[in-house]
Parts: sequence; C-alpha cells; structure tokens
Amino acid sequence: MSVYMLEHKTSSSSTSIHQKIQLEIEQHPVCQNLLNEGYKVEAIHRYTDKDGNIIFLKIRLKNPDTKEKRIRPLYHNNSLWIWGEPKFFNDLKPIYNLSIVSSNPKAKIWICEGEWAADQLNKFFQRLKVYKLNIATTSGASTSANKADWSPLVGREIVLWPDNDLAGYSYAKDVANILATLNCNIQVIDVAKLNLPKAGDAVDWLVQKADACFDDINNLPTINPEVEPSKKENKPLINFLMSADELVELNLPELDYVVYPFITVQSLIMIFAKRDIGKTWFTLELAISISLGKSFFLWDVPKARRVLFIDGEMPLASLQYRIKNLCRDECPQLLDILPSEHLWRNGLSLNLNDEFDLQKIDDFLDDLKSSNRAPEIIIIDNLSSMTAGLDENGNSDMDTMLHWLLKLRSQGYAVVVIHHAGKNGDQRGGSRREDFLDTSIKLIEAEKSIRNPEAGAAFNIEFVKLRGIRPAPDSLKVELIQNEKGYLEWLSEGSEVFPAYYETLRIIRDCKPKSQAEISKILKISASAVSQQLKTAKNKGLLEKDNLSLTKEGKVKIDKYYPDLSQFL
Repeated sequence: MSVYMLEHKTSSSSTSIHQKIQLEIEQHPVCQNLLNEGYKVEAIHRYTDKDGNIIFLKIRLKNPDTKEKRIRPLYHNNSLWIWGEPKFFNDLKPIYNLSIVSSNPKAKIWICEGEWAADQLNKFFQRLKVYKLNIATTSGASTSANKADWSPLVGREIVLWPDNDLAGYSYAKDVANILATLNCNIQVIDVAKLNLPKAGDAVDWLVQKADACFDDINNLPTINPEVEPSKKENKPLINFLMSADELVELNLPELDYVVYPFITVQSLIMIFAKRDIGKTWFTLELAISISLGKSFFLWDVPKARRVLFIDGEMPLASLQYRIKNLCRDECPQLLDILPSEHLWRNGLSLNLNDEFDLQKIDDFLDDLKSSNRAPEIIIIDNLSSMTAGLDENGNSDMDTMLHWLLKLRSQGYAVVVIHHAGKNGDQRGGSRREDFLDTSIKLIEAEKSIRNPEAGAAFNIEFVKLRGIRPAPDSLKVELIQNEKGYLEWLSEGSEVFPAYYETLRIIRDCKPKSQAEISKILKISASAVSQQLKTAKNKGLLEKDNLSLTKEGKVKIDKYYPDLSQFL
C-alpha cells in the first residue's frame, strides 16, 4: 500500500511531523490558491492503516473573515502530494483513528460526523484520562457511511452522536445499519434533548458544557437505533468487475514476510509429520527464531515479532527443557507460551472443536492486545490434542474450527497449526483442511548421523503447498545434535548457503549502484525481490536507512563471506 512512512509515536516527533506535512501541503498549488483567498489551515486529519502509517490526509481550511470552510483530501504517492483520495480495495476507505481503535479492542467507540468533532471528543477524553477506554472515530461527511470499512468495529460497544439535522440523522441511520450486521451493541444519543442549535454537533455540546465530567457525557439520553432488517443485497456482479489496470492501481499492502518467503503476515500454515519425528522441536525453533528476528535454518526472518505458542500436550518440564536448550543465553522476550499443563492444573483445557473455547481464546487475544502483548503469529501445537470429539475424516465436522482459523487470518494473524501425518504420509484426516492453507510443510524422517546416533530429531523439510515464491532451498535436511560443549545445536545440509540479501549487499559494496532498478538489472531478479532484500538488510542493521550504503556492521559481515579484493587490484 502507498503509505506516507513517518514515525509519529511520541508527542515531540508528532509535532515536528505535523509541521513537516503542513509545510509540504501549503506549497501545493491547490492549497496555495486557497491560502491566497484568505483561508488558513485549521487542522490536518490523518487517516492511517492499523499500524499507524499514513494513507491519506484531510485538510481543513477556514477563512477567518467569512467563516467559510473547505475540507480537502490528499495523499502521497511516494514522490509528491496528490489532491484527492487514493483508490481503496472494494472502494472502502479506513475509518478515522483506525490504529488507535485496533490497538484498544475493549474501548467504547463514539462515532460522530466529521473528523473535527472526533478530534474534539478525543481531546475531552484525554483531559479526563479516559482516552483509549473511549475513542471517537468517523468516516467523514454525512454521505460517507457506505464508503468506509467498518469491519474493525465488529462486536464493539458503539455510541452514535448525530448532528442535529436531517443529514446527521441520516448518517447515524446508515452507520447503525452497517454496524448491526457486525454484531455491535449500538446506542444513539438523543440530540433532540440536548438543546443544540440547528446542525449542532458534539463540538457545540462540549462548548456549552465546558466543565463537563465523564458522567455527564456517559449519561446523555439515548435511543435505540432504527435498524432495517438485514437482507442479502442483489447487486449485479458487473459492479465488481475490475480491469487489470484498476487492480494494479489498488492501494493494497505489500506482502510482509515473517519468514521469507513462505510465511507472511495474515496467513495459515500447517506443519505435519509422523509421530516422534520432532515436530515440537521444529516448531519451537520456529517460534524462537521469529521472536528473536534471527534466521530460521537457512531462511531469513526480516525482523523480530511477538509469538504466541499455544501448547496442547507437553508437560511443563519438557517445555522448559526444550526452550532453555534451544535458546541458551538468549531467551526471547517476544515469545509468550500458554502451557496445557498450567491449564489442566487449574481445571481448564482448550478444545478447538468447541465454540465456547474458541470464544475464550478470542477474549484472551483481546486481553493481550489491551496489555500490549498482542501476537503477530499464533502457533497451535497440535490439532490432535486440541480437537476432542472431532471426526478428522469428516470434512463438515471441521467447519467450526476452519471458520475460526480463517477469522484469525482475516484479523491479521499468521496462524501455524501442527498436525500428525496419516499412514500414507500425508496430513491426517479430511483433505478439506488443506484447501484453506497458504503453506503446508511436511517433515520426513531422515537417517541420523553417525556422530549423533541418539539424536532426538532428524528430518527433511519439504514444502507440499505454497501460494507464493518457492523457498531457496526448497528442501532441507536438519538434525538436532548435542555439540562438544553439551549444548543442543541444529545442523543442516547446505549450511554454506547464505541468505539471498548477502549477494545484494555484495553488489552494493562492489558495484555501488545508484538505484534499486540498477541492482535488479545486475542480479537479473525482480524489483520486488530487491526491495524485500533491502528491507531485510536495513532491519538487520546491515544497510543504511536512507541510502544504498553498507553500515559498518554490514561491511564486516559481507567482507567475511565475500573478501574485498579491490585493495589488491
């Protein structure tokens, strides 16, 4: 997705970014015309993705003499500001303050008409120290309800605050009809009882009630929304036809790799093998590698991410032993574990075939979000121990669990599920389970080395299903051994193979290219592959953030594997 990539997490940096954006915008010809007519920039409203990256802006300009207002959208296409809104998937734009709403799943959401009203409500909540427990949002003007993606509000507690006019009532009704399909709990403030002027809104109420406390706003009179009965819309399919050009121009997020190139953010992965081959050893190594941001065998992990490991059968002592020996001195701070023994000792267990338990996990994930421990990757080990009462061979019996896994993926999680192989070597049970997967990985028992005949795990890693780029290598034998110092250590065939971005860094050192396009031409690989490798190298601290130059650490690393011979020429 085209986003204006700026850091804006602290108040001081937010102020400087606001000034930088305002300076750039005021130099835009369209804005210059309005400024010449006497308008002043009153506010800059930022629409972001769920991670806080700016997608587009709404500029609010006001003429102090005539009191006229102009609200104009614009977006950045990575080189200049363009007046207007970018194209959105399904023509639905994000709601205002999306990143704050998404990161506070238990907050009450207040919806009003327009960004200015939402900002003033949020300032009121901040002053009373109830912000993030209460968050104001909007889709914009009174005609914008059906042009926004309201799906992040599914199941939320909602308060609608209409403007005191027909357009305001119509907007509230449109929003209520949409949110009713998302199972939201909706109340509408009865603005007719607030003594507001015609077209008055939340801002007018805040001006009238300058000394209001939270109870004053929380106890305002409300009415039930007028929600129309839901019915399946009979929209012609021609409305959804897209040309290739339109598809290419859509603002969609770039693929974000957890493990390059076979695990992405928002994906479903299955790892399966016969009993006692070492599935849990493999899975724990995956969890540790992702949470530390280190390579997973020969495949790159671009950056560290928070991982939730849900265990279904391992004793606590065994889990502790494995994690201690795999981590050694570098225990990952971003790895959280929900051990089955801990649950059993407290009279609890988890069954993915039980809707009550699935809801319990959903609530648990919401609690993790609220405590800033939300995982990006969820690992479930394993299906056999966590699906009591499920007929594995009955495809329809899996519907509840499969729909839940798809829901997790739609919410942005990468989900890794561990399963057993059947007698034929394929994943056990109904084949429908594999239809929804983005990646399927099979572990096949391998012969153990002579130096380590008692090794606990030795297997070949094979990719059975992929929806993206085929990994290099696409098959690998690994073995867990105890080295001379008594530590557990993974050995892999072909361990002399370096990550792909090493070659890109060597080209930067030796050829000093001026652009990514030049690197793509030299290496004869796609521009997107170059972009991904440069992103990884920057995350590893091997490449400067703002130019194609190796850092000191990057030069040491590349010189080690690719000696610099220029000094001898």
